[in-house]
Amino acid sequence: MDTQSIANDLLLLVGVVSLVIAIRAFIAYVPSRNDMIFILGLAMASTALGIFCAYVGNMHLGGINFNTHWAWYAGTSSGALFLFLSSLAGSLEQLRLLRRWQVIATTLVLLVVILTPVLPAFSSPMVPAMLNLVRTVLYAGCCIRYAALYLSKETRFSLFMGLGFLALAVGFGMITPQILQPDFAILAILGAIVRVAGYVALLAAYTFA
Repeated sequence: MDTQSIANDLLLLVGVVSLVIAIRAFIAYVPSRNDMIFILGLAMASTALGIFCAYVGNMHLGGINFNTHWAWYAGTSSGALFLFLSSLAGSLEQLRLLRRWQVIATTLVLLVVILTPVLPAFSSPMVPAMLNLVRTVLYAGCCIRYAALYLSKETRFSLFMGLGFLALAVGFGMITPQILQPDFAILAILGAIVRVAGYVALLAAYTFA
């Protein structure tokens, strides 16, 4: 098995972990009706959808040769954005408003997925590199926010969340060189491993903290 195949298999694992978090969050949401948990669930569902699209494109499953990475960037960036914004919300009204906007954003992500067959290939490696930078910055922002919360409250939840977002920021940042130079497939493997650890930390935060 070559390094690219390993990277693709790990990408699938990242998607599965994201989906597990989404399912876990929605199960917890049913009895609690907690908007924060709903936002987490929808963010992780959007992330998982984007990742699975990228995996299908990378593996050319069913003979697909579309640029599915538009959906990957849209799904994961939307998830990161609303996880970050939810950490800033200071009231139930803000969370409810954020939830409504998230539903709209997720609809747009679904539109990107539907339009995948007609979306163009990237004109330059700089385009996906910049899109990857956006989600890296968003996860870094989440890390900083939860680090600040941990310093003020010192809860296990904020600690796990901060560590998880740190791993995600590092994991996405690690794949930028591979986007610019595909020969660095080993970075995609390492980045995927780090992201799995990050998502597992998020799952632990909502499960045990």
